[in-house]
Amino acid sequence: MTCVALRRLAVGVAATALTAGAAAAQTYTFKTYKAPMMGSTIFEAVNNRGAKLSEVSRSGSTACSLLSGGATTVISDPSASSTSTICLGVSNTGTVVGYYQVPGQAAGVSAGFSVSNGTYTDFIVPAASPQMGGTQLNAVSVNGLLAGTYSDAQGFQHVFTSHGSPSKLGLLNIPGRNYLIAVGVNNAGDLVVQDFGSDGATYSGSFYHAAGSGTALVEISYPGSTQNVCHAINTSGEVACHYADSQGLQHGFIYYSASNTYSADLDAPASTGGTLLLGINDAGLVVGATTPNPKTSIRLGLTGTPPAD
Repeated sequence: MTCVALRRLAVGVAATALTAGAAAAQTYTFKTYKAPMMGSTIFEAVNNRGAKLSEVSRSGSTACSLLSGGATTVISDPSASSTSTICLGVSNTGTVVGYYQVPGQAAGVSAGFSVSNGTYTDFIVPAASPQMGGTQLNAVSVNGLLAGTYSDAQGFQHVFTSHGSPSKLGLLNIPGRNYLIAVGVNNAGDLVVQDFGSDGATYSGSFYHAAGSGTALVEISYPGSTQNVCHAINTSGEVACHYADSQGLQHGFIYYSASNTYSADLDAPASTGGTLLLGINDAGLVVGATTPNPKTSIRLGLTGTPPAD
């Protein structure tokens, strides 16, 4: 039996052909951050208190930390294989969620986890098949609603939400879409999902799903682009995304689900290698990463503050 790894497309999209005109000048104020003594830094998420979830890497080793109020807390699940803890979401109370590689299992077999005040709790859906991929927690809203994905015995992937119990799930099952991955959730249960097509391996786009809308999905497609990657969603339904232009340069943008509209490009200054947006809070603060020098592929953590009203 072949193991089908769960996926979360985080930092790369294929080059696209753009036909839209130049976007209006962006008005966000950006700052960059580099973890001491580390190679690359990516900010995966941010909560309403400004706490940021960072992923740092060097020489093939990856670690995640929570940066809050000047303090840095390393996140490493004690049940995980070495350096396999992946952190993807943080709530307002500082609860961090993610997943890890299960020791002794094939590559790609995952268990979800949450950690609060130093206490780690596994989150494993009973219906998940360990041989086909297991469980991931990929997002948490500011008030603690969880979202993730699990693989069944056929290798199909199911999107779920939960208020904390792996046995009590809200499921999003859509006929013909067997490889949807939940990557963002807000307090209302609105979701951002990524679709990996009929084969479970080919990224087919990012979609918005409104809570209570049944199986309806709204494709997030930046005007003039052919491929986008979207992630977090805040309480107002604003979604953090990025796309690649015809030169392969990545540009950040925000999708406004309430009006089905898009922001102008949100690009970090001097970002010759592109801008990724991975997180957004209720104040519109965005986080992600930028690559000042594409020749080195070193990423810096990125925060973007919206203009004052």
